[in-house]
Amino acid sequence: MFEDLPIRFSQTTSANKTIVENYKDAWQFRIGAEHRMTRFSCRAGYYYDQAAAPDESVSPILPDAKRNGATLGLGCKLGADKRWTVDVYEMALFLDQRSTNGVERDGYNGEYKSFVNSAGIGLGYRW
Repeated sequence: MFEDLPIRFSQTTSANKTIVENYKDAWQFRIGAEHRMTRFSCRAGYYYDQAAAPDESVSPILPDAKRNGATLGLGCKLGADKRWTVDVYEMALFLDQRSTNGVERDGYNGEYKSFVNSAGIGLGYRW
C-alpha cells in the first residue's frame, strides 16, 4: 500500500508537508508468447492493470486508471556466431477514462483519459 508521500526540506522546513495518497492494493494480469526461429524471435504480449489510486488522489500528475496494454517485438541474431542481437518493440497502452468525481484533494477535479505509444530498439552481445 502507498499511504502517504512525505516531502521534507532541510533548509526550508516550513515547506514540509505530507501528501495523503491512500492507494489500495491492486492486481494485474500479464501474458506473453515468444516464437523462436533460427535467426529471428517474434514476441507478443497483453496485460491488464487494475487502478490503485482512490478518486481523491487522481490528478494531472498521476491520473491512475485501469489499463490494457499490447506489445509486439522482433529479435534478430547477427554475426556468424550469432552473439549479437537486435531487438525492436512496440507497446500500446490504453488507460480507461477516470473521473475524480468531485473529490480530488488539491482541486484538480476532472476526467482523465490517456494513451501511450512506445517503441524502442536494443542491441545486445552474448559471451
